[in-house]
Amino acid sequence: MAEARRSAFTPLVEVRLLHHYWLDDGATVFATDGGADRDRRLCIYDVRRLLTIRPTHGTESLLRGLRGVLRVTATGVLIAVPSQAVISADVRFTFTLSPRVADLGAYTAMSLRRRTTVEATEQEGDRLAVRRYRTEVPLLSNLTGTARGAAGEPGRRLFLSREYGAGPGERVEDLVVEDGRLLHLTSDAPGAGTQELGATAELPVYVHQGDVPRIVPPPHIDGAPERGVELTPALPADTMAVIDLVARRPDDPEFDLLGADGTARRPPPVFEVHFRNRRTTWQFVGRDDGVEQHVEPHALPLTHHGRAVDRQKPAASSLAVEVDPADSTRIARLVSVIPVH
Repeated sequence: MAEARRSAFTPLVEVRLLHHYWLDDGATVFATDGGADRDRRLCIYDVRRLLTIRPTHGTESLLRGLRGVLRVTATGVLIAVPSQAVISADVRFTFTLSPRVADLGAYTAMSLRRRTTVEATEQEGDRLAVRRYRTEVPLLSNLTGTARGAAGEPGRRLFLSREYGAGPGERVEDLVVEDGRLLHLTSDAPGAGTQELGATAELPVYVHQGDVPRIVPPPHIDGAPERGVELTPALPADTMAVIDLVARRPDDPEFDLLGADGTARRPPPVFEVHFRNRRTTWQFVGRDDGVEQHVEPHALPLTHHGRAVDRQKPAASSLAVEVDPADSTRIARLVSVIPVH
């Protein structure tokens, strides 16, 4: 009789990738919503329809060596390892996110920030090489992420986005904090309009402009962009975000993947990534003549479920970008045109 061996696995880390276009209910934010309808929206949500999630080759090799597994689920990514596996404190798990559907950018905030590939030359003596960078790509990591809620309490939540910066914000859809309130820029600076989203402590930490890291190129590099990530063979050119998880965080063990003995923490950490749905000015025009009939006074969120106001809501793809007549490089507002009878 052949010997049968069973290996018990335990979760090492879970990352939930939550897009608010699909989860919010009109003007009600998913994270602050309660009740059965919230649970229903989460049950039918499937991030695999929106994003392609790829571990890097190094992460695949690392998981093989650990005899671990990575599973892409309806809500994100789960990594599990053998229960008794002792893991080195210097391991790193990296995977990339790329758009799976063409219209994702139409209803996702910050997608107007055009991602471009920049080649920078590296010359030292007779040696010449080219490094490639991708601009406007967020790097989301438990090494720099932030938390909401009281430490040790059940409602404590860990986010892979950084804490919001203290700067004023410069571009449409930037997020800034003022007196504990989260503000969303509705136009480019100078003179940017803002709209309050709510108390910072009560909202999730959304992916924002501060998640795009500054590039610090090595010496002898000419032409590197200011912000973004370096493209390596592990990062495909269509990368829209990078998830980077380290085993231990020196300044905050709450974000660690490992317990004191080097095995997986129990319970494992659950990290969240929140993609914002776009807010636009809703402009209602006659279906036959295109004449404006009504304009909502404030920008409203685009959502699949519910309505932000008691009027017809726009198609997710009905985005128009209005520029400042005095400066064609400055976005004055984002508009959703809604034809009505």
